[in-house]
Amino acid sequence: MYLVLDIGGTNIRIAAANDTTALQKIVVLPTPQDYKEALQKISEAARALVGDSVIVAVAAGVRALNRHTGTMRVNKHIPLWDNESILDGLKGVFGVPVYLENDAAMAALGEAVYGAGKGKRIVGYITLSTGLGGARVTNGKLDETASGFEPGYQLITSGDTVVRLSEIISGASLARRYGMPAKDITDVVVWNSVADDFALGLVSTVVHWSPNILVIGGGIGCSEKLPFERLVSRVAVLQTAFTTPEIKRAALGDEAGLYGALAHLKAVGVAV
Repeated sequence: MYLVLDIGGTNIRIAAANDTTALQKIVVLPTPQDYKEALQKISEAARALVGDSVIVAVAAGVRALNRHTGTMRVNKHIPLWDNESILDGLKGVFGVPVYLENDAAMAALGEAVYGAGKGKRIVGYITLSTGLGGARVTNGKLDETASGFEPGYQLITSGDTVVRLSEIISGASLARRYGMPAKDITDVVVWNSVADDFALGLVSTVVHWSPNILVIGGGIGCSEKLPFERLVSRVAVLQTAFTTPEIKRAALGDEAGLYGALAHLKAVGVAV
């Protein structure tokens, strides 16, 4: 039995699987503020999921993961997790091999193998929600990197200012600018501006990653408020290096990270 997790600042999702074809029942827990309590809750939920079955491996997507230390970078939502080793904690709870990746990278892998990018050799994935993340997947495996993927940190010009892309189109940045959650913003002009700025970042993604397909996920990326046709057409106009790849919305929703963790176990040769 394989156990997969998606550990975020708000919720923890947990699922079990007998193989890499499908997930069994998914459990969603509010993320405890206390790290030790979180490990206990994860253990209890996992045992309830698998029953008497033996867990042989665990994979988890973790928000803001430091891949070198197995810890979560400073997170204002759960500050009591700072500097705690999620890797060591999960190994201690389950006593089996544990594989961690950034949550956006796991979602990318899920969409590439099971979702909107299924059947494509090279998949670029960008998630736009509270923050902006993503990853590149080739032949069902995450591309190797020294430290990970951070597409939200790419620089673009906004007016006369050079800014990080995430600083002007992420949910957090929109909330700061307009004084309300992004989901409550109804001004079409605002969303057209988001699409135009997002397109600049996607052009860089296309020319740097050269994917067969570009999948857009996240609460904002998949929201009907984001003018998707405008976004796609804008990318096609701006990107002139070669034919623009197909651009699609993500298909797996909140389950993308769990499916990505399952695909990751297969990619590293643990699951079949």
